[in-house]
Amino acid sequence: SEGRPFYIDFIYRHLSEADFASREEVRWCEKTTMNVHFIDQMIDFFGNEFKFINLVRDGRDVVTSQHPQDPQSYWVSPRRWIRDVSAGRNFEERDEVITISYEDLVEDYKLATRKLCSFIGEEYSTSFDSYPDTSEIKKSNAWFGEAKSVKIKSKKRWKKKKHSDVVKKFMNNKKAVDHLDHY
Repeated sequence: SEGRPFYIDFIYRHLSEADFASREEVRWCEKTTMNVHFIDQMIDFFGNEFKFINLVRDGRDVVTSQHPQDPQSYWVSPRRWIRDVSAGRNFEERDEVITISYEDLVEDYKLATRKLCSFIGEEYSTSFDSYPDTSEIKKSNAWFGEAKSVKIKSKKRWKKKKHSDVVKKFMNNKKAVDHLDHY
């Protein structure tokens, strides 16, 4: 976790304040990318009920993603993608962890969703096929707007000439290429 503190009390307080006991929900899902660095601590704390979905996207597309509020800046550096993917690879063999590629999720949404449901012990519902229409959450600041259907709008964005410098830097890193080959 490279010296980053793990605040289990923050997670516990968040879950306690959510008042799940009075609601129907049985799962808590959270998408903070940095959680990949704390898988072992979360497994230790939550035990065998804990499940971690490690979603990995082609790093070339990740490092060419431009910040929505500052189009001149890239969202994720090659170094960060390598660090995050390295952390997740350390746990691929754990029963509490499933790794799925973002590209598989968007290219065969139904198959990927079925795998994910099986992993967390839930039945697949055909209502998933109509997302986001069937979603109860329609908007989030984390998405910079409204829920959208799962599709790959920026696949192979890295091939655009305007990203050639960042892609070259990425591809000159042996660890980056190793991760691309692995996934």
